Amino acid sequence: NIKLKKDKKRFLFGDIETGLGTDKHYLAHPNVFYYSPKTTINFIGDVNDIGVKSFTIADFMRLEGGVGKLTKDPSSYFRSMNSDFSQFIDTQDYVTGQNKFGALNFARAINPKWNFTGYTIASNTKNDSRIATLNNYISDESSILENKLETEKTNRNFVVSKITLDYTPSSSEDVSYAGLLKTTNISDAGLLISTIPTAQNSLKTNLENTTFQIKQNVEWHKKYSKTHTTSFTFDYQFSKEDPNNNWLTTLPILSAIIPLIAEDRYYIQQLKNTKLNTLELLFKHYWVINKDNHLYTSIGNNTLQEDYNTIDQQNLDSGAVNNFNEAGFNNALQFGINDFYFGLQHKFQTGIFTGKYGVSAHNYYWNIRQENNNKIQKWVLLPDFSGEFKFSGAGSLKLNYQLKSSIANTNRYANKFSLINYNTLFRGNENLENELSHSAVLRYNKFSLFRGLTIFSAINYNSVIRAVRNQTQLQGIDQYNSAILMNNPEENWMTNAMVMKKFGKVEITLNTDFRFAKNQQIINDELFKSKSKSQDYSIEISTNFKKYPNVEIGLDQTFNTFISTINTSKFTTTSPSFGIDYDFLGGFIFEFNYDKTIYTDSNNQKNTYELADTSLFYQFIESPWALKVSGTNIFGTNFKNRNSFSDYVISDQQIFILPRIWMFS
Repeated sequence: NIKLKKDKKRFLFGDIETGLGTDKHYLAHPNVFYYSPKTTINFIGDVNDIGVKSFTIADFMRLEGGVGKLTKDPSSYFRSMNSDFSQFIDTQDYVTGQNKFGALNFARAINPKWNFTGYTIASNTKNDSRIATLNNYISDESSILENKLETEKTNRNFVVSKITLDYTPSSSEDVSYAGLLKTTNISDAGLLISTIPTAQNSLKTNLENTTFQIKQNVEWHKKYSKTHTTSFTFDYQFSKEDPNNNWLTTLPILSAIIPLIAEDRYYIQQLKNTKLNTLELLFKHYWVINKDNHLYTSIGNNTLQEDYNTIDQQNLDSGAVNNFNEAGFNNALQFGINDFYFGLQHKFQTGIFTGKYGVSAHNYYWNIRQENNNKIQKWVLLPDFSGEFKFSGAGSLKLNYQLKSSIANTNRYANKFSLINYNTLFRGNENLENELSHSAVLRYNKFSLFRGLTIFSAINYNSVIRAVRNQTQLQGIDQYNSAILMNNPEENWMTNAMVMKKFGKVEITLNTDFRFAKNQQIINDELFKSKSKSQDYSIEISTNFKKYPNVEIGLDQTFNTFISTINTSKFTTTSPSFGIDYDFLGGFIFEFNYDKTIYTDSNNQKNTYELADTSLFYQFIESPWALKVSGTNIFGTNFKNRNSFSDYVISDQQIFILPRIWMFS
């Protein structure tokens, strides 16, 4: 509903921030946008060494125009490769961090029927990390303490480009094509020092990895009448990955399995090669029977083919190679899975209730070729249901239930050993089948603008019928894992409730979370059952004044309990926080944020750290110029604490972070 004047239909705008800081820290962040009636172009750039990644997942989704299919794995059934995109977007804790980033996206309306859009994102990150960990390995007979210090230098490059072409021949039909190309190059070099009561091992690690990925998507939608609509989706993906892992260690590692030849130093190498092809086809028909009843029919086929190869070996000082093949290493797997399915859903409405129920029938066919050819075929029925009550006064109650089926990653089917890290080996299982789980969510929402009241609550339940889990053999700190299909390995409950109430210019938010999980794991041929509970309570009070300082005061407290057959662990985390935001003198903005974290365990051992950031910003009146002085980690905190626990290890981590930095921008 905005009309531009004839001489104002093309314009360029944006902002550029540059800054210098203590210890020669720097930042530069341009954001430029060009608009015309048929063409828009946007550029985001960022260069800094203060660990800031200005491009977020939300920014990426906006470039996609929402949650696009090409940002996900090809199918919910095929989880063959973990996405590496988060490595380049998520902000993590480093001792030093250098980021270079650029994103360019464009949109062009060729004519009323054709639209062309695309983007390119390039990122380079160089970081140094340092983590000190105290691991307590617990078994029936004894416990072993391990002090571990890890330092790592990473250099990671990432480029992704996507184009989209949309064709709309009429108001009742549209066709679209999207193609995505992604390449990554990772170089990590690290030093790990592991100390146990009987020995100390120094281990140098090096990883070189290059990945290449192509994704293509075609969609066609056609509305034949008010009652009948069809759609067709075609998705294809090809990816290739060649990681090269190297370990240089002063002592033998995992000697119960790995047949190392004695030398002054042990140079161990692992070469991997994976090639993946997936094809996903889906046809859907929408039938509007009447205003209260809809019928949805779908038929589809998902195919995955992957070649997975690993070589683990020792490179000797003489130049010869000690291959671990005779010890059960070196995988050569050709894995294929086909999922043909059809489904039917009925959506109906009666009064204030809208419901949808249905079922899909899946025919799975596995073809697993290693030394032997293993074939599996089976049918699986997956029901689903959803319903919603809409109450007067902007309130609703929603229920969703699904029986979910998924396929394990390809490496889970590889039946020979592969080296994971300095103290962990893994071997897959060619006889695995699909995983099954019940998933249900109940949500209640209430919003009243007049009363200034917002209520949100949810109950999530997940019960795993069968799933692929690790069977672990522990020898000291060494872990030998193999994949097995377990029945009823875990059950999870999660509840959340949030109430937000406004009293004039003051807003109070109360939030509570409760998580409960039951798990089973096989350790040293024994079945261990465990329970974990987590309770989180928080309160936040904030103000919304125009002429006075605005403050946020919060307190968050979390209680974690882990109970297993041989161990009980408890951790309490208390986090008070305070923030102030003050606009004054017609151009100044002052901000200050403070967080304190206190960890306490069942032995009354306490770890505490404080983080605080501040800034003073001034915008010149009727001028595009602004100045800012800012400080991060102004208390000079050296590290953050993290605690975790499992059936056989309790970990206390110190993650070292960037030092105090003052910037003038």
